[in-house]
Amino acid sequence: MKYRIILLLLGIIGIALVGCAPKVQTVQPNQTEQVVLNAQQPIGQSFVARYAGLSGIRVFLSPHQAGDGEVVLLLRLEPRAEQVLVRAVMPLSQVTQPGSYRFDFPALSDSSQQYYYAELDVKGTGSLSVSASAGNTYLDGSMYQGGAPRDGQLSFSLEYGAGKLATGLGLELACWAGVVGLSVLLYILPGWAVLSWLWEEWHHLFWGEKLGLAAGFSLALYAVVMMLTDRIGLHLGAGYAWGMVILGFSGILIKWLRNGGLRSKMQSLYLEVISFCTNFGSKLPDVALVILIGLLFTTRWWAIREIEAPMWGDSVQHAVMAQLIVDNNGLFQDWSPYTPYGSLTVQHVFSEAVALFTWMSGMEAWRATLWVGQILNVLSILAIYPLALKISSGNRWAGWAAILVAGLVSPLPAYYVNWGRYAQMTGQVLLPVMMYIAWALLESKPESSIHPKIGWRTLKLLGIQIDWGQVVVGGIGLAGMLLAYYRTAYYFAVFIVALGLAWGIGRWRGRLFEWMLAGVKMVSLAVIGAMLFLPWLVQMSNSPLVEAMEADPSGMRGLQAILTSYLGTYQTTYSYYPKELIIIAGLCLMFSVLRKRWIVVMVGLWTAGMILLPASTLIGLPGADFVTHFSILILLYIPIGIVIGWLVGQVISWLWQRSKGVLRLAITCVLIGSSVWFAWQQRNLSHPEIFAMVTRPDIKAMQWIEEETAKDARFLVEGFRIYNGKSAVGSDAGWWVPLLAKRQNTMPPQYALMDEIPKDPSYSQRIVNIAAFLETGSLDTAEGVRFLCENEISHVYVGQSQGLVAAGPVLQLFSPDELLAQPLLDLVYHFDRVYIFALRGAACEGD
Repeated sequence: MKYRIILLLLGIIGIALVGCAPKVQTVQPNQTEQVVLNAQQPIGQSFVARYAGLSGIRVFLSPHQAGDGEVVLLLRLEPRAEQVLVRAVMPLSQVTQPGSYRFDFPALSDSSQQYYYAELDVKGTGSLSVSASAGNTYLDGSMYQGGAPRDGQLSFSLEYGAGKLATGLGLELACWAGVVGLSVLLYILPGWAVLSWLWEEWHHLFWGEKLGLAAGFSLALYAVVMMLTDRIGLHLGAGYAWGMVILGFSGILIKWLRNGGLRSKMQSLYLEVISFCTNFGSKLPDVALVILIGLLFTTRWWAIREIEAPMWGDSVQHAVMAQLIVDNNGLFQDWSPYTPYGSLTVQHVFSEAVALFTWMSGMEAWRATLWVGQILNVLSILAIYPLALKISSGNRWAGWAAILVAGLVSPLPAYYVNWGRYAQMTGQVLLPVMMYIAWALLESKPESSIHPKIGWRTLKLLGIQIDWGQVVVGGIGLAGMLLAYYRTAYYFAVFIVALGLAWGIGRWRGRLFEWMLAGVKMVSLAVIGAMLFLPWLVQMSNSPLVEAMEADPSGMRGLQAILTSYLGTYQTTYSYYPKELIIIAGLCLMFSVLRKRWIVVMVGLWTAGMILLPASTLIGLPGADFVTHFSILILLYIPIGIVIGWLVGQVISWLWQRSKGVLRLAITCVLIGSSVWFAWQQRNLSHPEIFAMVTRPDIKAMQWIEEETAKDARFLVEGFRIYNGKSAVGSDAGWWVPLLAKRQNTMPPQYALMDEIPKDPSYSQRIVNIAAFLETGSLDTAEGVRFLCENEISHVYVGQSQGLVAAGPVLQLFSPDELLAQPLLDLVYHFDRVYIFALRGAACEGD
């Protein structure tokens, strides 16, 4: 026994020592070239430290020429800063063989997310070889030689003191918890309050169900209110956020106190806490759910902590729209000063959510776009929970498993952070909520079994009693869902058909009244939703977007073309979902058929119906071309999570019923452990090295542009044409110049270019023509200068990614070398891999 205690103590001491060891972050490991470091030519590297407690820098060194000198590392905040933060020295003779050599210094408490410049110099005789690689192997800095940036990166790692690193992460986590708390106020509280007043059965729902429903309904409520007030010329600005939060809080408080005084409510709350503690075993599913939700938020926070701005092309338009909503205190028609377009017809609910967050937090809209994107990513998972519970007849373990599968096992929707596909994600917060509301409305009785008397929410229509409060809730939700993402109209319609088939089994004869009641309810919901959406539909009527949504009445797409499109999309299914997950979901559906669980089968029918939607172009279904295979493929995490959750819930419940006490606690611990394991697997789902357009060097360049260039400056930026040359998109941080630097560029947000009306009818085509010219033309020629002058371009921007951010191989429109060769362009900014050129004033004289 004595030896066991000693071994246990030694184990604890060992763990503590490991925990206190410095943490090494391998930043740029590639080694494709060697650079000589000597007294005449110092070598530097700019970088961003991602954690607190930076205490050392490792550089891969090799002997080159012996000497009695020493290698000195100087750490500064900027490449040209005079102040030296730390100084570390190592004898040159210590480098005896190729390897990673460490320069130590006292840990820096405030190093988290800090930009630094480290310079290596040799004092005395001798030289070393320093390993390096290509410039695109690291995003947030570059190698310097002789104080000048070079298109390369050193091979280096960073070390952090474990204690300060942990403290820094703890503070970040506390900040993220504050963001989550603010999100509850904004995106949960208003919907919770309205549903508690209008929905009779609300108080009989589990808190997890309420959480998911309130999240989706809050977004719908904001969307409808902001759209209707805009239609009458009323813009409330921060009043939208603060007003909804205050009204929501007041509504919940009044409802809570309505049936008793404050004292009785506090006593009731106290008894609930005592009950939770004394009956902890029965609350284990709740504990597992809370931990799972915490893991969802943690993984989403971790995915963005090393990202400077929202990634890829869709993020640009969402961030610009959010900023315009903030600038105009509500919805807008004029995209100025960011781009010259004069209409708004695209889906905008996500940008509204970002604006709401900006008004309440004070965070910049472009930065809030990234944070709100991750918040709504979690809400899109929580929105599945009510539907999963309903399909599994209230089995909470099934709801837990559905969230686990959709949120932590499936790569989607977590992977959306890479694409910035926030409009579809917002629609998918609302879609499961609307599916639940429609289903609940279909099954609701004219009189509550708990409250026999017909309440004030009940309306008699054509001799049929219906709960008008629930119908109104459904109408608001439907309108908000359509405003969030137009394609959800098709997904929801297919669900209603599948639900009707599943619900109608057993009711297909002899129950005329039930069919009439169901019809009246669904029609009432659709009418209210259509009436609320109508003002926006009128606004959309003359937009290019409506033309894009119209079906080809001649059915030009043949069967072969449709089959080819299906094959081209769905053969990539395993690129988005693990093969095992698809197989398990299919087996779950087969099992539900054998068990005659038609409600679960309904989920399979709904999925099949959505997959068949693009094929409806054969019959000329309006908007069928607008429903893409890809948009359907990347929402399949919803049915996958629900059907797998149903079967897993059945298994867990079977085990649960046959166990008690410690065994139930053991089962819960295993389930929680599995969720932690899956969360760990998702920690690296974000890929800024592929999808990030804006890096720290770009942000620093944007600050320089805003401070040092004229307000009428116009920047030529990188990009490429898409959709068979009909449109164009940006391909590095230059696309963000109007928002981050408050200057014009040659690449508007994609929503505006594709779907809105330019103030100058020829503007959109001119934008595409710019990209077309640069695909074959060169800027280091006289023709290139004329091109710059004709398009009123004063500056050229080359971002850190140098025009190479794209889904596949992309043609770089212009290179730094090409611009340096043009004598009429002056290099006015060059740090890291960012270049800014200015066109000389005399270049356009005589044109």
